[in-house]
Amino acid sequence: MIVLLAGGVCFSRIVLGAHYLSDVLAGIGMALIGLPLSMLFANMILRKAKEEMLPTLSLVWGALLIFLTIVFLIL
Repeated sequence: MIVLLAGGVCFSRIVLGAHYLSDVLAGIGMALIGLPLSMLFANMILRKAKEEMLPTLSLVWGALLIFLTIVFLIL
């Protein structure tokens, strides 16, 4: 379902003239590279963390995600 939604958004950006095909393909490529790298990075951090640090890490990680979401919505 998510793949269909993302594909529809990509297609609409090209049809509406907001982006060129190369822009959309570059975005897809960045997502396909960035997601596995971010998961690898997060797993490395969580494996090294002690169990009592996990609640704090969850709060920091959540705050970072909220901050990045706000920054990207403004840009």
